[in-house]
Amino acid sequence: MPRGQRAALEKALAARGAAVHTQRLRARYFDTASCALAEAAIALRLRRENRRWVQTLKAAGATPLTRVELESVRPDDQLDLAAFDGTDAGQRLAKALGGELPAVRFETDVRRKTRQLRAGSSRIEAALDVGQVIAQDRRAPLSEIEFELQAGDPQALLALAARWRARFGLCIDPRSKAEQGDLLARGLRFAPPRKARRIQYAKSADAREALHAIVLECHAHLVENLAPLAIGEESSGARPGQPPSPATDEYVHQARVALRRLRSAMRLFDGWGVVLPADIEQGARAVFGRFGANRDFDVIASDIAPALARAGAPPLPLHRSAGALDPVGQLARHAGAQDLVLGLLRWSIELSSRPPPSPPVDDGASRQGSSVPDLPGSSDPATQSPPNVDLPPAVDAGTEPPPPARKPRPFARLAQRRLAKWHAAISAAGETFLTLDDDTRHRLRKRVKRQRYAVEFLAPLLKPRRVSRYLRELAAVQEVLGELNDLVVARDMYREISEADPRALFALGWIAARLDVLSTAARDALRRLADESPV
Repeated sequence: MPRGQRAALEKALAARGAAVHTQRLRARYFDTASCALAEAAIALRLRRENRRWVQTLKAAGATPLTRVELESVRPDDQLDLAAFDGTDAGQRLAKALGGELPAVRFETDVRRKTRQLRAGSSRIEAALDVGQVIAQDRRAPLSEIEFELQAGDPQALLALAARWRARFGLCIDPRSKAEQGDLLARGLRFAPPRKARRIQYAKSADAREALHAIVLECHAHLVENLAPLAIGEESSGARPGQPPSPATDEYVHQARVALRRLRSAMRLFDGWGVVLPADIEQGARAVFGRFGANRDFDVIASDIAPALARAGAPPLPLHRSAGALDPVGQLARHAGAQDLVLGLLRWSIELSSRPPPSPPVDDGASRQGSSVPDLPGSSDPATQSPPNVDLPPAVDAGTEPPPPARKPRPFARLAQRRLAKWHAAISAAGETFLTLDDDTRHRLRKRVKRQRYAVEFLAPLLKPRRVSRYLRELAAVQEVLGELNDLVVARDMYREISEADPRALFALGWIAARLDVLSTAARDALRRLADESPV
């Protein structure tokens, strides 16, 4: 919760005479010397709840909204791991421990206020926690509200959380108290920037199941990089508008990568019988644009300006534009970013709960640029199935029989066809690259990124060795096109500076020479890519 909102949240919990339960919770969290439980995403806790001790084992669930939690009341403050014998979670605990004995690693001391909330037929507990995490001589504040679905619809939980988030300016933090304590024991406030991870789903998955796995990964990639930006300033007392640090820049970069991957997934799956929410696409585009203003300046300041200095360029002052907002102060806490995180969870629930869609009969490309099959439920009468009626047999023996109905294509085949089409379009640019203008090169760069993410998303359906070779050549193309794009942005900035300061002319000459070299390198990289294939 933001500073200054505690009183308002306490008042909201007690609104209309609601019963609010207050208790002090002092907990000890256990782990091995090698942090085996933290590495396995398992929390082992012994907590004093007023006058009794409760032993709890927690483990990650199948989705970000689920978890495994086993509790047993203890007569004293001693662990009894045998209480978890015979359970799946207990087996996971034993495997993680590997025979080691756990010891206290950190503690929490929290004053909690809880209230039962109703959202339709769903029952949700709101728990307002204020206190601290303690790891030896280190302490960190805890100030959060947690919403837990006790019965009912997960969508009702998300809708209620969204209303409270908007009302009180709350920021979503995916870290549990155990994760926060483990970080503090390591001397960290937040985990390092989180990079994209491999997508996993079965080879037999349909489009809906594959997209569900991709959306969950994009959500985790996004929220785990947004949280340090959104919460870091609140917890550290940094001044609003303070320039971002290099570590902050990497969180911003990874958040942008997560958004770009999400948008690429939506483009990839368009036309394959899954519903792509317009608000998610619009929200991802808007948040991505807000972060982009910082990125261009940071690349020039951290990469291009030092290279110019090494080449002998006279020093020039660089000023962050008025449109480049401070990500720590504003971007990650923006309502659009926070609502997008909740929206992705909502969408993941929809993808996991709907029946598998009927696969389309052809690939097309995507709605954005070419035709796609009509989806079930189209309002166009021409696309509706005719009623089931018996027709008399044809009497004209010379009449050609109707062609057989086209069979739906399996998802894996559709995916391979689309990758092949996108690859052909990218490869064709290799022969004409030197004649392309800046805007066309920029669009090509975005297509290359989209192709890379598409191959990574569809890797479970492809041959691993071929994917590895293809991604290696694709990464080489992306790298040189990225540097070209950065130089074009820098050239435009130095042109503007040169109108008032002729020292910028050195930079313009150096950039022009570098652009010529990289243009040839990009053409050659595209030709090498054309010799590979993702399928």
